[in-house]
Amino acid sequence: MTRTILLAFISLAGFAQETRNHYEFSDRPGLRLIENIVARAAKGRVFRHSLADGSDPSQVRVTDVVSGKSIAATVNRRSIEITLPVDFVPRMERRLAVEQVVDRSKYVTAKGSGLVFRANLPEGRHVVVLPAGWVASSISTASQIEVLSGRLHVGLVHTGAGSLPVEIATETGASVPAAQVAGSFRALDERIVEYKLEDPAEHRIDLWLEMEMVPGQSHFYSQLREEDNIRNPVTLDLDRGIELPTRILTGKEANALGDAPAPFAPTASVLVADMGYTVPPGGVGRVRSFQTATDAKNYRLLEDGTFRLDRFLARTRSRFILPAGWDLTSVDQPVTVSRDKQGRAVLDFTWKGAGSTPLVITAKRRKS
Repeated sequence: MTRTILLAFISLAGFAQETRNHYEFSDRPGLRLIENIVARAAKGRVFRHSLADGSDPSQVRVTDVVSGKSIAATVNRRSIEITLPVDFVPRMERRLAVEQVVDRSKYVTAKGSGLVFRANLPEGRHVVVLPAGWVASSISTASQIEVLSGRLHVGLVHTGAGSLPVEIATETGASVPAAQVAGSFRALDERIVEYKLEDPAEHRIDLWLEMEMVPGQSHFYSQLREEDNIRNPVTLDLDRGIELPTRILTGKEANALGDAPAPFAPTASVLVADMGYTVPPGGVGRVRSFQTATDAKNYRLLEDGTFRLDRFLARTRSRFILPAGWDLTSVDQPVTVSRDKQGRAVLDFTWKGAGSTPLVITAKRRKS
């Protein structure tokens, strides 16, 4: 992929952020709603966002996620005008947390001695936090559960079209200790990857992935698969809309930088991007890494003209886009299939387990 085409690919990446909401209620009036939103278009520094139904305008608070600091917001009837800390630039995706207190009766009703949370949730990720000392007696849709700070958190991921009716019945229960899920709590997992498969005769895959940087980090790290033979990496700082200096180092060289979340094997191949600043306490950095892979072993044509891709699922959300003119013939993991504006088959996976699982995709060229 040439740099010009790669930069165009960057501008088309649209799978990245969708709805992520946090609902927190107790046995007292009011429900705390935190909407995690992305400012993709603003006029100068002003970004507008609609308030939720039943929101108390006097209790709206906005946090700039990258810095962890509160920022100015003015309520204007049923919306707010948020003043960004920097001027908006092309390719910027500034993350904001909009906290509101809404009328609890719109989500929670009493039933006997318990409380029932009901909502039609949009596509995306959602976390419902129960009152301290309460447990879930029933949950209408598949969810993960963990206990943090003495409160039960119900996390669910809705990947389908339209809204999903959700009902969570709660009741008082025994005090429960902290209990985190093994692996990833998917509703809070920001990791995402997209693979755009090109001509299988050339074994080429254009891919991008997103990662978060934790406080104290000043570099982005991504360990590369030897089979991918990565070239032309480009890294974009989403919160600032700028391209970062990027290079490929050995694991030994990457470890010497001193801020990797975990050490790499000395002989590993590691993509490193310089953030240009250190993520502050309470803040979270976010980058999108674009790469071109050439994997002759695992992405290849078979004798019957079918192509076969051997890969894996490890992130909560993974998308594979088939080459133009190719139709899916088999896939061994549950998948949602659609077509993009160019008519290419789009495969969306939601991985629900810890670690990773193998994935095999085959496709046949469409007859003209």
